[in-house]
Amino acid sequence: MSETDPPTTALTSVRAARRERIDQSTLRITHLRLDVPVPDAALSFAATAVDDRHCRVARRGAGDSLDYLVPSNGVTGLGISEERGARECVRALAGVVSKLHAVRLPPVGVLPSCPPWLVRLGKHLHGDADGLVARLTSGRLRRHLAAVVRDARTEAATVIHGAPSLGGAHHARGHTTVMVGEDLAQGRPELDWGYLLGEIQELAHLPSDYPVAEFSAALIDEHRSTMREAGLDYDYIQEVAVAKRLLHLVDYEQTCRMFGADVPDIETVSATIADLNDIFK
Repeated sequence: MSETDPPTTALTSVRAARRERIDQSTLRITHLRLDVPVPDAALSFAATAVDDRHCRVARRGAGDSLDYLVPSNGVTGLGISEERGARECVRALAGVVSKLHAVRLPPVGVLPSCPPWLVRLGKHLHGDADGLVARLTSGRLRRHLAAVVRDARTEAATVIHGAPSLGGAHHARGHTTVMVGEDLAQGRPELDWGYLLGEIQELAHLPSDYPVAEFSAALIDEHRSTMREAGLDYDYIQEVAVAKRLLHLVDYEQTCRMFGADVPDIETVSATIADLNDIFK
């Protein structure tokens, strides 16, 4: 965005997002969640939860909106066009996520017991959805992912980012800013790593205009390297990745419905669900 660029706004079934330059060096990214309210207690906790130069915590804006201040003249992680920058972005995400996992849990009630994306997936799996995604998702896959949702809650929960994403990271001048707060929850740490893995797998398997897609194989290797050091349940991480990929299709279909349109790339959606069904045959 140049100094004269007008603010840009995007709308999905999950949130409305607005990008606006507020001075020569700062960009304000504003999110309005449409799926769940974001508790003030969680935002207050996030503000002091982790001290990391890559971290930007959401601040309450007008109404129920959330504001992030990031460096201008950058792109989201999905827009990175160099492999080095893409790897740096994943490493920054991993660093912030790891620090969050090491934070002591706050008192009961401060953080949601499940991240918003898993709440949405649970409602889809147990609801009466009759759209394209629901019709093509096999009963076996639905039951398996229902177990993923059920197993997300554990007595050994940690603080989790909730939805660590290249789309939620901002890369400018070789520095990555990771946006934190609106998805903050408690749960198994594998949920964060599985969510990020699922997004990278989407880039690897779906036709994409995102420049970073070219480096998806390298980013999966980067992710796997981090997991080897974390000592977590990698099988569950892979299952969470499948759950994330399916939910993205559900959110996409619901966004199309918001605008009164059918899914335009039905062949791609069908092929993706077929691949996910094959994983758990």
